Amino acid sequence: MKLSVLVVLCSALAVLGGRVSYANSHQALEQVAMSSMRGGMMGGMRSNGGNSASVNKSGPLGVYIQSNGLSCISCHAVSGNSVGPAFTDIARRYAGQAGAEDNLAESIANGVSERWKGYPPMPAGLASKAQAKELARLILDLAR
Repeated sequence: MKLSVLVVLCSALAVLGGRVSYANSHQALEQVAMSSMRGGMMGGMRSNGGNSASVNKSGPLGVYIQSNGLSCISCHAVSGNSVGPAFTDIARRYAGQAGAEDNLAESIANGVSERWKGYPPMPAGLASKAQAKELARLILDLAR
C-alpha cells in the first residue's frame, strides 16, 4: 500500500512535468525519500510492499543496508520491478565498465536523473560518500 503511494506520487510528478519545473518535482521526490529515511510516509525499510524479505535475500548488500539504516529498499528491489531500477539490473549495466565502482558510488551519493529511462530521479544525500562506495561495491558484486 505505502509503495503504491510513492508510485502514484512519482507518476503524478511525471504527468505534471510540463507544468511543474524539474527542480520542484525533484525537490518533492527528495522530501519523500528523506521522509522514508525517518520512517515517515513510506515507513522506512518496510516500504517495499511491506516486506523486508527482499533485502534479506540480497545477502551482504541487504545486511549493509539494514545495519546502516539506509532507505535503499524504499525504491529498489534486489530484482524485479520497483520504483527504481533493481540492484541486479544496476549491477549488470555497470559490470565490466572501467571505473564502474566510482561512477556508481558517485550516482548513489550525489543522486542521478535521466540515466534510467522510466524511473524517477534519485535524490542526493541518501547515503554518505563512504556508504555510497560500499553500496556500489556490494551492488556490483551481484553481477559477479
